[in-house]
Amino acid sequence: MLCLEPGPTLAARCREKVRDCPKVQVEESTFEAWSRRLAAARYGDLFRTHSEHRLLGAERREPLVEAVEDAIRRPGGEIELRHEAFLYLARVPGE
Repeated sequence: MLCLEPGPTLAARCREKVRDCPKVQVEESTFEAWSRRLAAARYGDLFRTHSEHRLLGAERREPLVEAVEDAIRRPGGEIELRHEAFLYLARVPGE
């Protein structure tokens, strides 16, 4: 299994963005994390939907997708995608 893990600074960057707005008062925040596993071919299908890959011509995109799928197949045939979501409920006092 191959695993792509988000960088550990993601939560810190989100908190900094909120702190950069001194007028904003955070009333509630929540965090959700989940993961899912995809087979190599299914990840290849997902990979093709990313805008930066869609911009490539098929002659460049398809060899790239095949290389990514092969890299997933070698260690076990699937990849684990980890997702994180941060939700901040905030308001600007007096507005």
